Amino acid sequence: MAIGRYHRPSLYDPYQQKPRPLVKRRFTIGVPERVSSIGEELAHLNRKKAQDISKKVGEASVRSVCVAFQKSYANPKHEEEMREILIRDNPNLFVSLSSTTPKIRELKVFAETYAEAGREVP
Repeated sequence: MAIGRYHRPSLYDPYQQKPRPLVKRRFTIGVPERVSSIGEELAHLNRKKAQDISKKVGEASVRSVCVAFQKSYANPKHEEEMREILIRDNPNLFVSLSSTTPKIRELKVFAETYAEAGREVP
């Protein structure tokens, strides 16, 4: 997500002006899990890490969170589990899932989910 799309006029120009990322890197947190492109669960959602993240979200007084896992278009189970953990610990939190607006490719998935979360926060 920090790299963005690679279609830029000067792909290898170190002095080019890149677009601002949607979310600062420090607010982007990964959770170990894996789903194949056909929806097969390859690695379970790491619930311990998910609970740690949920606690940090509560401490930061965040109002909305985007959950955008790769391949969730094929199997949204991990995103739904993450939402349950977040809402259980933070009842007033708005959680947007990428699986509700399925897209392929990481940047599209995250951008659409981010936009949905932004519409819900006053």
